[in-house]
Amino acid sequence: MFFFVKILKGLLLPGALVLLAACAGGMGPKSIAVGNGEVTPYRKFSMISGLPGGWKERRFGPASFEIEAVGTAVTPLSRVREIAVARAAERGVGSGYRFMKIHKYTYGFKCTGRRNSKTGELKASANNHPVGKLVVEYANSVSLDDEWLVTNDQFSTLLARFRAKTFSDQEKSQARRVGTAACQRHAG
Repeated sequence: MFFFVKILKGLLLPGALVLLAACAGGMGPKSIAVGNGEVTPYRKFSMISGLPGGWKERRFGPASFEIEAVGTAVTPLSRVREIAVARAAERGVGSGYRFMKIHKYTYGFKCTGRRNSKTGELKASANNHPVGKLVVEYANSVSLDDEWLVTNDQFSTLLARFRAKTFSDQEKSQARRVGTAACQRHAG
């Protein structure tokens, strides 16, 4: 908690004071982990926001990036992929590129768990986060190759899907079960 207070020193806005008071009042980390029961929206990942999930990026070259998307435990892998592709498209549009090509997409789960001190068995937690990474290359002119995507079309299509799509409790539970099962297989 000291680290969090140190970051906010000098930024003590009324909302920050309320958050700090809530933390000091014994509400604990589970109550301030807002969003763990919600599907990750399209947003930049931020450790400071307190909200889990979002995208982050790393430049590979003048026209290529690695985009990583992390979801909450109830975010389906398909949504994590869409977040990564939407960020890749938004990055391309913002940089003035007309086309993008996804060279590699990998996905999995960031598994958390506890080891039983008596048996040594690792038990996977139900709070595992889906992660997807892709490498994207941009261009303004391309040969006739069906692997190149129009950046603006991709971004507007996915943005509309994000605005329209809601997830049922059943879909969220299924996403959590998939993540827990994958992590249990890995731990076993």
